[in-house]
Amino acid sequence: PSYWFDAHQLLLMLGLCRQMTQNLTSLPQELRSFHERVKALLTMHFGPRILEAVSFENVEWTDCDTRLLKTVADAVLQRRLLRIVYHTGYSGQTVRRDVEPYRLHNYRGTWHLVAFCHYRREPRIFMLSRMHAVEVLSHRYEGQQFDVSEFLDTAFGIYRGGAIQKAVLRFSPAVARILRDQIWHKDQEMRMEKDGSLILSVPIADLTEIRRHVLKYGAEVQVLEPEALRRQVRDEAAQILSLYDNA
Repeated sequence: PSYWFDAHQLLLMLGLCRQMTQNLTSLPQELRSFHERVKALLTMHFGPRILEAVSFENVEWTDCDTRLLKTVADAVLQRRLLRIVYHTGYSGQTVRRDVEPYRLHNYRGTWHLVAFCHYRREPRIFMLSRMHAVEVLSHRYEGQQFDVSEFLDTAFGIYRGGAIQKAVLRFSPAVARILRDQIWHKDQEMRMEKDGSLILSVPIADLTEIRRHVLKYGAEVQVLEPEALRRQVRDEAAQILSLYDNA
């Protein structure tokens, strides 16, 4: 059926189409034809320059195969079990898993599948770029084993699996003025100190991604809690220093 878009909606759709093209090996025909229709409508009314009015930029994104993405999307639409051959990031092993696919989730430009893993009997997040093969099975699933939105929103970053705890960080006045307007997580707590520093607290379920964020600010940030994160950052900083000492 027909659907009417206003000019603002068309601009947003143009930007979203461009964002999706950045992290797909080749553009799916469905998206390509939709992208062309949006461009034609905007050009008809506002001229060719309007096509440069909105853009998205992904940083450090991971590519994935278009055919694989389409197969996963079919499984989500049909509510069918999905069999994947997956290369795990931590162990480096290649495993086969049967999962209930619930949501395609694009995080920082990289496609993930949020699913219920029958082997682990718990929610899991799989990167599409690490899937070697996918197969839509005939068996349908009814309902969902967990609330996907709640699962994704409970903690900072994409990594899950651990108990929820708080990371408390102190940022120097030099970067506090920039960070005070940023939102790292919907449940974050932020407090400006008298000396101009900033105390930021965010819920985390894994130390991996928050550690990387902390390290990128160098000496402008200090981890206050938890102790495990303090130790990891301190050890990482020592290893970085040793690289330059050896040089």
